[in-house]
Amino acid sequence: MAKKTIPQVKLNVDNLLKEKGLGVDAVVEMCEKAGMSITRTTVYNMLNPYAKGVHLSSLTALCNGLNVKPADLFVMEEGK
Repeated sequence: MAKKTIPQVKLNVDNLLKEKGLGVDAVVEMCEKAGMSITRTTVYNMLNPYAKGVHLSSLTALCNGLNVKPADLFVMEEGK
């Protein structure tokens, strides 16, 4: 019996920042200007394609700082 592949939710922060031409420091600064706090380490961790989890407060900071919706931070990829 063939094993069924299950789509996986993945963070799309890396592609989003590339599209916007932003680096980690710029993201942290934009979040601070929006009144939100996020560390450089947290942003770097979100760029890791193998990230297993993320805090809602970090997602909120990115959404406010980058002026995006939560759906913009994720993609569905085919499972392996």
